[in-house]
Amino acid sequence: MAETSSPTDSAADPSRPGGSSRRGSSGTQAPGKQVAGTQASGGKTSGSRSTGSPKAGGPAAGGEGQSPPWFWPFELHEQIGEGGMGVVYRGRHVPKDFECAVKMLPADVADPVVLQRFERELEVLKSLRHPNIVRCFGGECENHRKYYAMEYVSGGTLEDVLEARRSLPWDQVIEYGQQMAAALSAAHAAGVVHRDLKPANFLIAGDGTLKLADFGLAFIEAKRRITRAGKTAGTVLYMSPEQIRGQEVGPTSDLYSLGCVFYEMLSGHPPFEA
Repeated sequence: MAETSSPTDSAADPSRPGGSSRRGSSGTQAPGKQVAGTQASGGKTSGSRSTGSPKAGGPAAGGEGQSPPWFWPFELHEQIGEGGMGVVYRGRHVPKDFECAVKMLPADVADPVVLQRFERELEVLKSLRHPNIVRCFGGECENHRKYYAMEYVSGGTLEDVLEARRSLPWDQVIEYGQQMAAALSAAHAAGVVHRDLKPANFLIAGDGTLKLADFGLAFIEAKRRITRAGKTAGTVLYMSPEQIRGQEVGPTSDLYSLGCVFYEMLSGHPPFEA
């Protein structure tokens, strides 16, 4: 069993996922739900706590439409996200008694690109520690157990805010922009290029802190990229020209995407719409 750290040694805010994709997405989402590291698909969320005993071997089978109640050492509650990179549950780490979000890759997933991206996302998140980047508590990618736990953010996403208000006042854009740039600077300093910056991937904690999430398409500059030949990964409305063309991308590609997010916060729409 992989060791999982506790959030008590840092000021990580509890959080929750949220956010439907307003203007294109690299995954599927459910309105009002965005979880760190993934995007939710449409459909109802359900699931209840189990009063049974935990099982160390894997998730216990719940009823139809319910989450598996146990995935030791986690007690799983309702499903809060689903996409091409796994399923996310709100959960509780039982031995250390803290709330978290648990992202799991189904045991029957055989696509090598999906498997490599999931492992890379866990690797990337474990290497990053910054107040404006969603925190990973650890995970495991062995045999049929492929999962990781991350902080659970309660305030929805920047996309939710823009859905409700369309645009933001300039002083709030500056405040959010400083936090976004700080997160991106920390990622780039660690050699990580995000490749999918957009409003849906910025979570908002209860105290207003922004947290960059969803590193499923990220890569570490010193290592091999994981993209199918002839395919472009990302969300077109926020992608740099070189990324759209399938050419080499780097930190400046993220900066282009960040500029698109700034533009949308001020104007209420992305700079280019088809």
